[in-house]
Amino acid sequence: MSDPSPDNGKINAPGWSELIEDAFGINLLGLQTLWAALAAPAHLFAAARTVDWEDHQYSPTLRVWLFLIAILMFLQFIWANPDSATGQQMTSAFAAYGDPRLTTKEIIELALQRYVFVYPVILMLFSMMAALLLRIWGSGATNVVRIRLYFAAIIPGLLVTLWTSSLTLFISVDDFVIYLSLASAAVFFADFLTARRGLAAFNNVGSRTWRAIFLAIINLIVYMMASTVAAIIMMLWLEKDLGLGAILNAA
Repeated sequence: MSDPSPDNGKINAPGWSELIEDAFGINLLGLQTLWAALAAPAHLFAAARTVDWEDHQYSPTLRVWLFLIAILMFLQFIWANPDSATGQQMTSAFAAYGDPRLTTKEIIELALQRYVFVYPVILMLFSMMAALLLRIWGSGATNVVRIRLYFAAIIPGLLVTLWTSSLTLFISVDDFVIYLSLASAAVFFADFLTARRGLAAFNNVGSRTWRAIFLAIINLIVYMMASTVAAIIMMLWLEKDLGLGAILNAA
């Protein structure tokens, strides 16, 4: 049996785009989608309404969003470790239970690992629910189109989250609330601006504005709910795994 010949004209050699996809799970088309979400959201929104993203000009926005979430989870060693502001905040919260065993570095590390494992799943579920329920896109927006458009609108905000997460190493626990407020405001503004620019099909400026504000509010609520639910599941998981139920109930 002969090996396939590279000269038969039927085999295309992989290029740099394929190498990037091998390494990071996204190709150059995905990077083009990221750029469109930032620079030309109206064009990306229009492509989301077509079956093939305007002849495959863009990667599906849900796929790009999941890729960014994967990066955020990969960077957990920055924002989700006992020495980060997130870890310090969790230590302070656990200290309220009055049991010193809950504030050991090992328990905080375990709690953060549980949270990082649960959070993206919960965020994905809430984001999908928001995408299906949000009706700001005008006529002809099927469930699939709503999902495409919603994730197109929140990609820049997730990029802001990636950037602000890298700052947690430099934030003290005393400044954590201020940091969280500013980071949330930055995400809100990114969501609002992207949606307002992307909804260019609505000629009425006022209509675009209130729709964009509504989307930004909904996505902020999604983040808050996902964080809260993930924290609750993390605590219940810790109680089950470590037998802390009696300790916490007695505290």
